[in-house]
Amino acid sequence: MALLAADQILRDRFPDREQRHHLLEHALVEPLADITRQATESALDTAEDPFTAMVATARQRETYSFGPRFVFTHPIDSDSEFVSNVQHCFFHELLAGHGAGHLTSILCAFDANWMDAVIPERHGFTVDRASTIATGGRSCPFRFHRTGREPIPAPPAP
Repeated sequence: MALLAADQILRDRFPDREQRHHLLEHALVEPLADITRQATESALDTAEDPFTAMVATARQRETYSFGPRFVFTHPIDSDSEFVSNVQHCFFHELLAGHGAGHLTSILCAFDANWMDAVIPERHGFTVDRASTIATGGRSCPFRFHRTGREPIPAPPAP
C-alpha cells in the first residue's frame, strides 16, 4: 500500500508513468541492495550446503513471510533442483485491484538483490526466474539448480 500511495503522491509532480516507475523502483530496491546481497552471500558462504540452505530459506519464506494469500507449488523438488512457483501473488492482486498492477514489477525487482548474491562457482547452484505474474507470466517460477560442481569455500574476510 505504501508503494501505491507513493505512486499516487508522485503522480502530479511526475505525470509520466514510466518515470514514476523508475523513481519508485530506485527508492525501493537500491537502499537495501547491499545489505540484502551481503546477508544472503554470508548465509550461503557459511552454510554446509548452500543449495540446501537456500531451499530451506525459500520454504520458510513461503510460510512466514508471505502467508496464505500467496499460492506456491513445487513442480520440481529434488536434491539437485527445486522450483518454488508463485501461482498467485497477493501483491499483484492488491495492486491490480487498485488499478496499479504495473507497480508489482517494482516489488519483483527487489528479488535481484538476493538472487545476485548467488555465485554459482562458489555456492554450487544457480537461481533464476524466467517470468513473473507482474510482467504477464502465468506464474513466478524461482528455479534453484545445482551446477554439478562442489561449492568452493568463500575467501576469508579481511
